[in-house]
Amino acid sequence: MSEKVVLDNGATLLLEPVPSSEAVSIGLWINLGSRDEKPHEHGCAHFTEHMLFKGTKNRSPFDIALEIDSLGGEINGVTGKENTYYYVNVAAEHYWKALDVLLDMFFNPLFNIRDFETEKGIILDEIILSMDDPEDFLNELFSRTLWDNHPIALPVMGEKQDIENLSRETLLKFYQNHYTLEKLIISAAGNLQMKDFRVATEELLLRHGHKSPASSVEANRVKPSPCMKSSIEDRPVEQVYFMCGSEAFGYHDERRYAMILLNMIVGSSFSSRLFQRIRERMGLCYSISSGFSSFSDTGEFTISFSCNVSNLPFVIDAIRKELKLIIKGDITGEELERAKDRFYGNYILSKESVEWKMVKMAAQQIIYGAPIPFSKTLEKIRSVTIDDIYELAEAFFKGKSFSYASVGPPEQRKFLEGLSLSIE
Repeated sequence: MSEKVVLDNGATLLLEPVPSSEAVSIGLWINLGSRDEKPHEHGCAHFTEHMLFKGTKNRSPFDIALEIDSLGGEINGVTGKENTYYYVNVAAEHYWKALDVLLDMFFNPLFNIRDFETEKGIILDEIILSMDDPEDFLNELFSRTLWDNHPIALPVMGEKQDIENLSRETLLKFYQNHYTLEKLIISAAGNLQMKDFRVATEELLLRHGHKSPASSVEANRVKPSPCMKSSIEDRPVEQVYFMCGSEAFGYHDERRYAMILLNMIVGSSFSSRLFQRIRERMGLCYSISSGFSSFSDTGEFTISFSCNVSNLPFVIDAIRKELKLIIKGDITGEELERAKDRFYGNYILSKESVEWKMVKMAAQQIIYGAPIPFSKTLEKIRSVTIDDIYELAEAFFKGKSFSYASVGPPEQRKFLEGLSLSIE
């Protein structure tokens, strides 16, 4: 079972002891992502993540890498649309050193002007690399198509012009406004006890995290509204990369449990309906899948595939036909039970990872205010009935117009221009 302690300085500690493990995963989290940036700050959340690895008043960038490498550990950072975190995975005996490195990075980054300019070039290369990859570009194009100009639609890395125009002063102010003690969640899982974890954290925070928590700036999130439109990008590639979808359910919507299972049945595995029909039986494409993701106040359901341009209309037609069958009640009770068993099985495999436990605890703390026992989540999943699935499928798919984005050769336009992607 997970344990939670809020320290006097405002930081939150989360721990799931795993005595059978010989490893520990420790993460520093803040409830801040790319959607929380102001217009002049686009790309700041991700850029800040990069800068925290560029050295502190106590350690050079090489020192940070060497200390963790010398322990046989791994260190990294992740920026998303709604949160940012930094983590280290190490042997349990080295947890103190790992936590020391993370807290030093979090509270004492230098933001050296030379490092800032160097990292700006690296991020610009990262953006170009993403733009060059048709699948990465498609994901960003679809997000912009569905959510228009809302901050949640914008690339986490920022756009080329955003980064080129960004100043060190703006980035440093962004860091100072948001990287504060009362926003900090320290999540750990592995062979560690809360008493030791708390002692280590409080001692290291006195060394590194002594700044006042009173000056932080709160993010002001506005719920996005979906746009039903399309985007077509011509590129000199052989395949068409296609994604369609619509708004779905956020983390606080009880319908998300039925949506998780419906997504599994529709297209999230090799045994799913879309994969079996379109890839296995019809042979129209190499890959096809559906996805469901949630945010704090909304969500997305998507179907994506890549295929030869001549197969494009046949794949779209096959998707329509399969969704029509689902609307008519073609899903069986046996399919639903298999989806529930798969959900449980995925959890059993995932929970073997201490990093997964660390991530799940912190994410749930941010979303719900506390880690949620898996038994409660499983109870919600097990309680979904076949009638719930029928009701959701009809409400979600019937008459629904999907937004879509496509990246492919110019020939795609003869199939896509004027296409209205709706399920009648």
